[in-house]
Amino acid sequence: MPYHVSRIWYLVSRIGRVFREQPYRQSHDTRYEPPDTLTTAGFTLVETLVGLGVFLVISLMVSEVFVTTQTIGRFHIIDQQIQNDLRSTVESVALEVRGGSIDYDRYTGAGITIPANGKVLRLFLKDEDNSSIELASSAQSSSCTGSSGVSCCANQSSAPCLVKVIIDPSDATQTPRVTVLTTKGTRVVGGFPVFYVSRKVDPVSGARPRPVVSMVLCAAPSSIPSAQTCDPSAESGVFTGLKGAKPIYLQTTLTPRNQPL
Repeated sequence: MPYHVSRIWYLVSRIGRVFREQPYRQSHDTRYEPPDTLTTAGFTLVETLVGLGVFLVISLMVSEVFVTTQTIGRFHIIDQQIQNDLRSTVESVALEVRGGSIDYDRYTGAGITIPANGKVLRLFLKDEDNSSIELASSAQSSSCTGSSGVSCCANQSSAPCLVKVIIDPSDATQTPRVTVLTTKGTRVVGGFPVFYVSRKVDPVSGARPRPVVSMVLCAAPSSIPSAQTCDPSAESGVFTGLKGAKPIYLQTTLTPRNQPL
């Protein structure tokens, strides 16, 4: 066999032997080979700190949005409850006004003069049984005692409240019977309710028109500080200095059906 042919055959045999032995060497090789740091790079300390800072900022933003949403939802639920309670209160007042008549004589006896605009803080009525009825804030009624008339209200935080005071003429003791018209947890804002009562006699024409009663009521949750005032003319419709809390402002006009002309 020529020399160069024998050399080629030798190389081919050696290559074949290497391929035959390679799987065995890989399966039995226990030598440790360190990883290539150029191809398996991790995060540096600076990258870790930056990532942690971004994560914290996003977490704070998400938590703030969550808390704000919860607060708005809580105020919305409270507003709905108070609106429903005040609608019931207004209906109770409406029944008393429509079923009775304005007691002008009691205004005279109490030394109260109905002004030209008819604005009064206490509404005096007479029902069909000739019982005397007073509708007013507990802070204005003489039948309630304590700060803001708290003796008539459910608790201190619910004062002042809207009350109905009835004096039965057949009662020899003339003891007033007080009924609270606003619910526990609802507080009438200071200066309300306001009643606008038309005069008994028109001072210009001398006519005796059928009187009309308008009531303006503003209330708030008992959790709102009592120092806050109701400003229905504000565009934002919120209590001054208290973000998120809205005043409940209602107004209605009624006509006594049993008013003698």
